[in-house]
Amino acid sequence: MKGCQRILSNVEVFSMRLNRYSVQLVRDQSPNGYNLDASSSRAAFDVLRSYFDFGAMTAEIFGILTLDTRNRVIGLHEITKGNLNTSVIHPREIFQRAILNNANSIIMFHNHPSGNIEPSAEDIQITKLLVDAGKLMGIPIIDHLVVSSEGHTSMMEKGLLNKFGGDHDEHLD
Repeated sequence: MKGCQRILSNVEVFSMRLNRYSVQLVRDQSPNGYNLDASSSRAAFDVLRSYFDFGAMTAEIFGILTLDTRNRVIGLHEITKGNLNTSVIHPREIFQRAILNNANSIIMFHNHPSGNIEPSAEDIQITKLLVDAGKLMGIPIIDHLVVSSEGHTSMMEKGLLNKFGGDHDEHLD
């Protein structure tokens, strides 16, 4: 019929305007070896030191180790890079990577370029927020390491995760 226009249904209009996305995880670098153990804070720190030169860092970085059910590292993710003493962190970026890695649990880490390995009040506050988010997501945070060239501090070993009700006891030795 000449002059007649076809009327599109709402579904057809919606589908023409809807963007389609896919999400995939692409490995940037293969690990030096498989079965990297992170069953203790020391073991997790050793894994981190094999990838980062904390003494050369002039900015704060925040990242995670994603772990399987046997506390083996399945991924190392640098989430943010900040400035000398801060880094902006949001749960969305952390748990996106954990989900893509099919992680059973995660260990968070960040460096202090100053060399001081004691957690700041802000470090403790963000850890509580992220532990709560991990509970919601079903991906527990079993430790948060503050690292530098001087060593590391484990918030789990300091008892700070206990205050937040973290269920790390079943995960780390």
